[in-house]
Amino acid sequence: MAVSESFTTLIHGDLVTPGGVRQDTPLTWDANGRLVAVGEEASGNAEVIDVSGCLVVPGFINLHVHGGSGVDFLDGTVDALERLAIDQASQGVTAFLPTTASAPQEKLLHAGRTLNDYTDDAGKGARIAGWYVEGPYLNPVKCGAQNPVYLRDPSWEEYRAWQDASGNRVRVVAMAPECDPQGDFIRRLTEDGVITAAAHTDADYPTALNAIAAGLSQATHTFNAMSHFDYRSPRILEALLETERVMLEIIPDCTEIPHVHPVAIRLLERTVGSKRLCAVTDAISASGMPDGEYALGDMAVIKDGEMAYLKDAREREGAKQLAGSVLQMNRAFGNLVDKVGFSIVQASQMCSLNPARVLGVEDEYGTLERGKTADVTVLDAQSFEVRYTFRDGVRIYQDTDLSQ
Repeated sequence: MAVSESFTTLIHGDLVTPGGVRQDTPLTWDANGRLVAVGEEASGNAEVIDVSGCLVVPGFINLHVHGGSGVDFLDGTVDALERLAIDQASQGVTAFLPTTASAPQEKLLHAGRTLNDYTDDAGKGARIAGWYVEGPYLNPVKCGAQNPVYLRDPSWEEYRAWQDASGNRVRVVAMAPECDPQGDFIRRLTEDGVITAAAHTDADYPTALNAIAAGLSQATHTFNAMSHFDYRSPRILEALLETERVMLEIIPDCTEIPHVHPVAIRLLERTVGSKRLCAVTDAISASGMPDGEYALGDMAVIKDGEMAYLKDAREREGAKQLAGSVLQMNRAFGNLVDKVGFSIVQASQMCSLNPARVLGVEDEYGTLERGKTADVTVLDAQSFEVRYTFRDGVRIYQDTDLSQ
């Protein structure tokens, strides 16, 4: 196929597809940001970029991220959202869900209004794919780094106010199913086109199954802030694992105190398969910043190297209490390969295709196929550092070393 219009071509990169890694395979998109050729040489009015020594992967989709680069979505400013979008682009992310922690209603509404005011274009980094509301409908017993002062019962009027403030941008409501034991609230969310995720929960097995029957289809940071596996008295974790349509978030930080140990991630994949796992960062404002004190909502958090934990955390089995993460998406991808032991194809699926399926946009994003949108990330094949990020075919990030 010869392309004669204005377009961009990446050459000499190893293209990651669902079927495998295609070495030294060109990828081309047109001026409209649409992929037009995979594997064919292009000619004409072209910008040709040599990406030798790199992996070319579908743009990452980060389903769950509170902040980064010193800002938090709950800051409630357009500038904070823009900085977060730019920060995500530097990690190879082309779409993300800014996430709020439990907070007073007025603060949540202010964040929603800010999202509605935000002009989302490729010049401002990664695409905002909707609002992820984590809390306030959580179980205090499993509140983790969420402030228990703000936890409350589900309210349809409160939820509708979030939608009105944000211009109907709420995409996920993460909640404890035991806060809605009959499943009525979850059922209404599902009918309203919103994803319900199980979060900060100690629900028993029957309550969990009832929530899934009502429409719950996702697990927020699987294993974290939920009851553990019990082979005699199953609870929510067992229900989430055995129900095939439930997608499972995982935080692959692989730190000294990991959110989930690599062994547990491997066992999870063997149990449910690659198609149900979505890598997320759950990153907070401290991500990408020097060590020191930061905040998650109004909870004081200490960043110490690759970890973040509550400043006044209670000791739990000798370990500090984790508070979100400072993980970046390209590191999540690399950890899945280098530390968990998954293939590059599996890592790409968990960072791109599966999140696209969660959002129902897999026909447009998540794989590099002709006709799809040119959301493309270029990674160093050894270090997994981001070299380029393209959204809608527009370059939204370039490694500064490449411009020298």
